[in-house]
Amino acid sequence: MAQVLVVDDALIMRRTIGGMLEKNGHTVAAEAGNGVQAVEAYRQHRPDLVTMDITMPGMDGIEALKQIVALDPAARVMIVSALGQQHKVFDALQYGAKSYILKPFKEERLIGVINDILENRTCGDFVSERLGNRMAEPEDKLPPGVDLAAISLPHTAAFAAEEDSESLKVTVVRQFVQRDFAELSRLTAERAASGAGQFSLDLTKCQAVHDGVAPGFADLLEKLALAGLQVRVSCHTQDYLRFFRNVPALGAVEFILLKK
Repeated sequence: MAQVLVVDDALIMRRTIGGMLEKNGHTVAAEAGNGVQAVEAYRQHRPDLVTMDITMPGMDGIEALKQIVALDPAARVMIVSALGQQHKVFDALQYGAKSYILKPFKEERLIGVINDILENRTCGDFVSERLGNRMAEPEDKLPPGVDLAAISLPHTAAFAAEEDSESLKVTVVRQFVQRDFAELSRLTAERAASGAGQFSLDLTKCQAVHDGVAPGFADLLEKLALAGLQVRVSCHTQDYLRFFRNVPALGAVEFILLKK
């Protein structure tokens, strides 16, 4: 089981996370109450995984994440974020965080995300050998003979979500592959069933859309519009013209177009 560094400025949160970890067979290697302590603790203990709060006195979680990744590019850092910090979650994912979880959370959710990261880590060397620098490419450009569905890629969250009782906003933070739709579809289906009236999708933060996944996005947007949600999509003008403009079923979807 994993040695975990728990970072949070609130003692009760550190103890809560630590208790959940130990209950499920993991060990708390160390605790830290701010970013400076987190970097030093990582340097000393080299844990298997870090749970990282964002807002802390002195050095915050984003800066601590950057310094930890500089120390160890293979570091596994999971962001533990409060609601309303979507932009900071996006920054963290860009700087190397492997996933995130929103407070408040249930034990099974925390352990599920942690185990997902750890399980994918065990096959990281194999995947790197097979894919090399092509790990972020669309599935249709993978090397011959490599089946993405048959291997486990190191886990990096594909999108960040911000939600309230009436709306759901999703920001895609890396290039999508087909298997990312399962999690996104699950989330949108839950929100549609709960009565959320608005859905916003931001495709402008990275090269999210390509030939391999554009039909999947179109299909998802069509289903949400048919379900009665107000659907708004932010995307680059060239992506709209290439992938979405000529899809009749998206006539009810509002597109906000930006130049690259």
